[in-house]
Amino acid sequence: MRATKEDQILLAAKSLFVRFGFEKMTMNDIAREAGVARQTVYNRFDSKDAIFMALVRARMAELRSDLHAAWTETDDIPSFLDAFLRVVPIAWFDEASSFSDPGEMIDRLHRLAEDQMQAFAKEVITDIAARLGQGHAFKSNQITAQSFAENFYWSTVNAKYGAPDRDAFMTRIETTRAMALMVLDA
Repeated sequence: MRATKEDQILLAAKSLFVRFGFEKMTMNDIAREAGVARQTVYNRFDSKDAIFMALVRARMAELRSDLHAAWTETDDIPSFLDAFLRVVPIAWFDEASSFSDPGEMIDRLHRLAEDQMQAFAKEVITDIAARLGQGHAFKSNQITAQSFAENFYWSTVNAKYGAPDRDAFMTRIETTRAMALMVLDA
């Protein structure tokens, strides 16, 4: 299947975002990288922010699809949680680390895409709670499937903050996973 002009523009923009950061590139740079006229870029997107948001929407859809595909291959709670860890926080950390300025990208996400990130979180938390609510017990009657899902999601997704490198991040992820399994009768 042949890529559309919009696809070409988005692929070019993502490549430039990763290599140079958002602030250092221009719409002209995106047009040149995509092999299209500058006006073609502006006909489809009115700003770099609009391109960034299109990339975020596409990535969120891809993450949802990858996560649901990974979950269909699990048959127990530990593997279900591991699938989430692989597809969301670990993949997210690795992807963010590939940017020339990960902090700039994360700041931009929070500034421009907070609503999309919150909607994604709500959907995934609901999915985790639903799976755990299917007869899985917790070692404390004060823990609900919903509270567990919220804590697990936010603990793992936020593990990236302040982690100096991937090893430190993975230690946080593994610790959170072990703590999660300790409260589950899994």
